[in-house]
Amino acid sequence: MKKIIFDTSVAFKFFYHKDEKNVQKVIDIFEYVVLNNIKIIEPDIFLYELANFFIRSKKLTESEIKKNFQLLFRLNLEIINLDQDFILKISKIAKKYSLTFYDATYVTLATSTDTYLITDDREIIDTKLKQVKSIQDFDLSKI
Repeated sequence: MKKIIFDTSVAFKFFYHKDEKNVQKVIDIFEYVVLNNIKIIEPDIFLYELANFFIRSKKLTESEIKKNFQLLFRLNLEIINLDQDFILKISKIAKKYSLTFYDATYVTLATSTDTYLITDDREIIDTKLKQVKSIQDFDLSKI
């Protein structure tokens, strides 16, 4: 089965469009993923980061948060829980590329599963890893 990873820089644009760049590209990617039944794999921290964004940054109501998570869980989504071995791999990637642990989690998941990671985060893009693709440059036919 085809699969893809989005970091929260992409998910934020999907759920909150105001004053964001590349929103149409993000919508196009999500639409393609849904229409082609592509599995979205995410580390468990994705949910925490997204919830924090809804609550603290955008100050959404409980009803809006519920609606957004209901939409998210209707997607072909697989959440990967971090275990001790994976955390050690993340730490190595974080140190090697000078990334935050959060960013390194997405990169490690992408490299461990040989799955494209779609991001709008410059620090992640600058790793120049083959699995890392920027929103602007991503070609949907590559999934």
